[in-house]
Amino acid sequence: MPSDATLEHRLADRVRALGGPVAVAYSGGADSALVLAAAARVLGPEQVLAVTAVSESLADGELGAARRLADDLGVTPYRLARVDRAEAAVRALLAGAGLQVTDLRVRDLGDRARVEVDPALVSRTAALPTLGEALAAAGFAGLPHQVEPFRSGRLNTEP
Repeated sequence: MPSDATLEHRLADRVRALGGPVAVAYSGGADSALVLAAAARVLGPEQVLAVTAVSESLADGELGAARRLADDLGVTPYRLARVDRAEAAVRALLAGAGLQVTDLRVRDLGDRARVEVDPALVSRTAALPTLGEALAAAGFAGLPHQVEPFRSGRLNTEP
């Protein structure tokens, strides 16, 4: 059996190979806490997003403990909340312009935002004069943004 140091080195190498930013499915249990801690240590907490699904299967008190550990590691839900606010703002902006969007995603790339919409709406979305203001109000103030066709797949990576 490999030593603890060897296992730790292997995990760090795998996390490093992912690059950042990354999202960690984080329940607060031992396995996901280990992965979250490794990602924060290797990539830096600003490159890690802890994603916790709140459901009836999550025991009372576990969410609070999970949040405390994530906070102790320097990983916060700020980026996810910023994306949620931006998506709601862009959806409202499009609706106000009479544009019905089916697929919409805002990607937090750290130093900029990428808005992904239905391919037919890319140029019209990019031309909205208040798009930058809506993104800024959501938490992307001072950051550039781009509008591209919606795509599914790896989170927050370049095409």
